[in-house]
Amino acid sequence: MEGLIYHEQQTGRLCGVHVINCLLQGEFFTEIELGNLAQALDSEERALVSTDEGAQAESTESANVSTDGNFSIQVLSRALSTWSLDLEPVAKASLAEASLGAEAYLIHRKEHWFAIRMINSKWFDLNSSSEAPQLISEFRLSAYLASLIDEGCIIFSVSGIFPSNTPLVGSATSYGKWWTLEGIEEVEKKQGQIRASSSLRDEDEQIREAILRSMNDVNGNKLMTSEDDPELAAAISESLKEQ
Repeated sequence: MEGLIYHEQQTGRLCGVHVINCLLQGEFFTEIELGNLAQALDSEERALVSTDEGAQAESTESANVSTDGNFSIQVLSRALSTWSLDLEPVAKASLAEASLGAEAYLIHRKEHWFAIRMINSKWFDLNSSSEAPQLISEFRLSAYLASLIDEGCIIFSVSGIFPSNTPLVGSATSYGKWWTLEGIEEVEKKQGQIRASSSLRDEDEQIREAILRSMNDVNGNKLMTSEDDPELAAAISESLKEQ
């Protein structure tokens, strides 16, 4: 349904499942289905490394899914290919172009997969480690992707025709939920207030410590902190509130 954005929050190390579903905008795959794709890829890869005698190389470990459920890029690519979607590595130089030329990006960052996709003409960061989708401006997107590459992240563009989905308003799935733009903006507003409050507390703490250090310098006493004299720290805090 137009105006709704699908997002999944992190469960265990199933970011591979979450990133695929966020890209496709719905619960299209489970960890079991991606696990089956991983097993099929393992079988194909073992067949390729068969010995000259025709015996297949035996291995109990999967090269495409870890024991805790983290999936390889080969599994994610195979899953997307079932919907005729292709992955292409993104070079930093291509991000300098006026138009990014893709509808979505798949990003690998420190053993974590997440997606950025344009939905209803707006860009969203669909990271499963976040509470909700996050709006990102097209102006900022190129610089953000370039900074991720500088960090050592691997980025793939996702091309093709994405499947359509028509969720019910307020519906949820086993993994995630559908968000309205208003809901996303409300979460961003609350998170901004939390960050501002935390920043203010840090600033007050720095001022308290600076005052205490100043008193130490004047009196020539040993170094004293707010933990050494909680009553003095409380008095300083009250003074700061009155400013």
